Amino acid sequence: MTLRIDMHSHFFPPITQAEAASLDPERAPWLRIDADGEHGMIMTGERPFRPVKRALWDPVARVAELDALGVERQLMCATPVMFGYSQEPHAAHEWAMRMNDSLRSTSRRKRRWLPGVRRLWIRPSRS
Repeated sequence: MTLRIDMHSHFFPPITQAEAASLDPERAPWLRIDADGEHGMIMTGERPFRPVKRALWDPVARVAELDALGVERQLMCATPVMFGYSQEPHAAHEWAMRMNDSLRSTSRRKRRWLPGVRRLWIRPSRS
């Protein structure tokens, strides 16, 4: 039997607007979940960034999708908009640690299927 592994997948924890505002009220990402509970929108401040579906923030929904596709494992990492590169070093480091904690919590719920890749905040060079 061949083990099917999805090597590149993103997650986005259900971050509230208030939580995001603690990093940056103008640009920090947060998740607006629609009334149906199945769809949402990644927001940056007050601006819509990208429409998303439940599997992005809900590990149970994600595993159901994986099972339907016959995928046994999925490697998850943070959605790039969560990286905080434009933030000051201390704030970005704290944000990265919060996102790592969220990933740890998500992958712990369904560890067999959802190993997580933690991230280390590295400020890009400015030329």
